[in-house]
Amino acid sequence: MHHQYAKPTVHEHATRRSRLVVVLAALMLAAIGGLVAAPAASAAVIPGAITSISTKSSKVAQWDQVDFSCTWAVPDGSKPGDTFTLQLPDELRWSGSKTFDLLSPDGAVVAKAVVNDSGYVVFTLTDYVATHPLDVHGTCNFTTQYAAVTTGGTVNLKFEVNGEVVTVPVGTAPPCPSGCATDRSWAQKWMWWSNPEQTATRSLLMAPATTTDDATVVITDTPGPGLDLDCTTVEATVGKNLDGSGMITDPRDDAAYPATISCTPDKVTVTWKGLPKGEYTEVRVKSVVTDPTQASYENAGTISIAGKESPVSAGTKRTNAGGTGVGTTPAPTTSSPSSTTSPSKTSTSSPSSTTSETTAVVGGSGDESGAATVEGRSTAAAGSYEQGAYAESAPAEQSGPLAYTGAAVWPTVAAGVALLLVGGLLLLSRRRVARRH
Repeated sequence: MHHQYAKPTVHEHATRRSRLVVVLAALMLAAIGGLVAAPAASAAVIPGAITSISTKSSKVAQWDQVDFSCTWAVPDGSKPGDTFTLQLPDELRWSGSKTFDLLSPDGAVVAKAVVNDSGYVVFTLTDYVATHPLDVHGTCNFTTQYAAVTTGGTVNLKFEVNGEVVTVPVGTAPPCPSGCATDRSWAQKWMWWSNPEQTATRSLLMAPATTTDDATVVITDTPGPGLDLDCTTVEATVGKNLDGSGMITDPRDDAAYPATISCTPDKVTVTWKGLPKGEYTEVRVKSVVTDPTQASYENAGTISIAGKESPVSAGTKRTNAGGTGVGTTPAPTTSSPSSTTSPSKTSTSSPSSTTSETTAVVGGSGDESGAATVEGRSTAAAGSYEQGAYAESAPAEQSGPLAYTGAAVWPTVAAGVALLLVGGLLLLSRRRVARRH
């Protein structure tokens, strides 16, 4: 048996073509919609953003505080979330808060900085650059501690900034010769930060040697405002032997003359009784910061030997990193006024355009003044990334400033072309149907 199939009518052919056109149109529109709604590009790492680093410090000794300042600039059109970085050289340790902001003149946060334990600083641009995308630049300042042994010569500190090395020369103090030990002939107190975050301080109180037998020595320490003593950290020691720096060393006499310790967060008292002549005593204790808003902190104490009391005190100042940032908002798009002719036959021409030319120079060298660096640049010109460096070109002459919107034009153009194609297919299909009828 043969099966016969009815031939499709002209109307059925037209219906199938219409369905095919509709399906193709839907697919094209979906593709265009996906292009238009495509997510923005991921955050970029900006090379060469740090344009200079400098310090005024000279004759730096080991453990000295060394302050630095920097300048920075990013290309026009940089996005929120883009970053640039700075790595401290091996000789330096970060000192101060590990988070800080770069602020505009009106207090807006232009970039946020985060520092890790190795002194690696990441600056992240904020939404500020979305509304101020042109000529974004600023400064930064930070404090470090010089941790290396000094030699008395000039040391070239090498900061790494996104693959580039910026060298800053710093003069150092000569190493301590013999006889540099702490003078132990008088009562004294030292105080310093015990961690880079500056959340706690450390105090050392030192008494001179006893001058009589059976002497009583009493050392007290009282924290100032914003500090509490950490009584679990109190250390007391006694002995006749001093090391090269003037501190008590082994063999000690702690077992023979144990100390009595009384401690609260407000005061610590350490007492030795029956000490023979020639015994030195020391007390170490940590204080915890309870008010981080203060700019400085101080502890005061007393050292009493055989009833003769000497007041002692010491303090430390908080160091804070920070900086500035500023950008420019694009001017609105305007057209130049057209040439007009007045009744008196005099004509007025449109104002002539002006151009500026800037050149970016990457590279630089240090000098003995402590300034050194990658030369500063202007980001007013258009630019692009090329082989890890930012290459700029001067803007072409134009009749007026063009507004920067950050929007891509090609998705809109593609959508328009697709709609024209769909419309053409539908029109062609209808004409064919009409002819067959």
